[in-house]
Amino acid sequence: MTDVPQPRGGQLRKPRIQILAWTAVLIPFFAMAILRWDDGLGIDAGDYAHYLLHARALAEGRSYTDTGYIFLERAWVIGPRAQPPGLPVTLAPFLMLTGENFFVFRLVMLAFATAFVLGAGRYFARREDPILGLGVSLLVGASVPISQVSVQILSDLPFAALVWCLISVYDRDGHWDARRIVAATLLVAAAMSFRTAGIAIIPATLLFTVLQFRQHRWRPAVPILVCAALGAAAAVVGGLFLGVEGRIPSGYFRIGGEFLSRLLFYRFEISEGLLYPFPTEVANDAYHVVALLIVAVGLGAWLKKRWRSYVVTFSVSYGAMLMVVPVKDGRYLWPLFPVLVFGLLNGGRILLERVQRGASGTSQRRGILVAACVIALSSTLFRLNDPPKESLVAWATTQEVFDHLRTAASTDDEMRVAFAKPRVLSWETRIPAMGTFPADPEAILAELRRNRITHVVLGGIGIRGANRAFHAAIRRNPEAFHLQFRNQHFSVYRFAEPQPDSPTGASPINEMPRQD
Repeated sequence: MTDVPQPRGGQLRKPRIQILAWTAVLIPFFAMAILRWDDGLGIDAGDYAHYLLHARALAEGRSYTDTGYIFLERAWVIGPRAQPPGLPVTLAPFLMLTGENFFVFRLVMLAFATAFVLGAGRYFARREDPILGLGVSLLVGASVPISQVSVQILSDLPFAALVWCLISVYDRDGHWDARRIVAATLLVAAAMSFRTAGIAIIPATLLFTVLQFRQHRWRPAVPILVCAALGAAAAVVGGLFLGVEGRIPSGYFRIGGEFLSRLLFYRFEISEGLLYPFPTEVANDAYHVVALLIVAVGLGAWLKKRWRSYVVTFSVSYGAMLMVVPVKDGRYLWPLFPVLVFGLLNGGRILLERVQRGASGTSQRRGILVAACVIALSSTLFRLNDPPKESLVAWATTQEVFDHLRTAASTDDEMRVAFAKPRVLSWETRIPAMGTFPADPEAILAELRRNRITHVVLGGIGIRGANRAFHAAIRRNPEAFHLQFRNQHFSVYRFAEPQPDSPTGASPINEMPRQD
């Protein structure tokens, strides 16, 4: 037997009651998902377009990396050469059958998000307590980042769903037979194919193997050994698994002074995971301080009993990884939301047991679930009026630029564009595009020449300083940039350096370019 005992109590034994209970806790999650169905991901979003570009390439029988996105080492922060194949491979069949149908894509993403919310809750219901497990699904599903992004084309929630399936397999009671090893291997491969953050599975599994070595020997490590061998083979023949994102830029992993900045950054997403149940910032700040203390109590007591479990080794490994990679985003913390929420609920249960010594454990846990319902419903109600995130493609000015480029591309097969959001442009127009970046004018011109860029689109978005740097290059070399189109947000320039024996004439730029 493992060190994890069976759940307390005999609550929710009847299947019909279980179905009703698990359906009820998903109501806030589905309500917010439907309400935010047509929302965008924000002006800076670009990953969704990259996944779709890969999916379209597969659906049309082209190479996986034949996306039109031109990767630049100096602008690697825009996005990697290629995304992990998990999500594109999943979406490609739907794209083949239904075309570019975003309603279908959103349904697929909602299915993954539901699997994450339910899977995490079911894990704690089986391993800890059925009622607290319901509370985990309720609060995770009601958190704004999860519910509002549940239908967006991102790999984070599918990855989280697969991770919690993997955690359930590793922490299951019983012997590690062949079926369990195969299931774990498939889940490890799937999780790592959706996000390279799945690399945290390797140290998590090795640590789990060491902690459980007396009972399971080396069997828990077999899945990562198999996946490592398959990944090495895939890298040799073309690299669509471990090597899918190309070479990691120098200095990618940084340890030391960055640790504190990342810790401070992710404290905001921790607050999102604990929800915002009050209408004022002061009340929510006070709630978060108290909630974090309760989380500390709940996780501290839990770790004393579960420190050898896979959910703990993964949480530690994944959290440590977030502290050393330079790319920061609140969504990277989403897979750990269930652990955070369980700590809150378990801490509340422990405090109630100490205050109400004469009350039954069942009534105390039901009281915790009622409190979770109040937090979830109030958080949902207070966030209903949050303004939706804008989408770059929803701007009329963006569509004007894309229409202009499509028209120009119809007579120019060699068109290649530099734009702050190259993956979005390539998805919308099928025109190859690279990103803009901050550099001196000579370096910018050299990059434009090297990548055979024919047009440059500038506007006040993208990497900080990139817009200003490109305008400086235009002022320094006005004979090479011909203004073709301008609207409220963007300017489109034709890039064509004059030949040495041709006259330059007057500057083609008829007004000073805007600064970002």
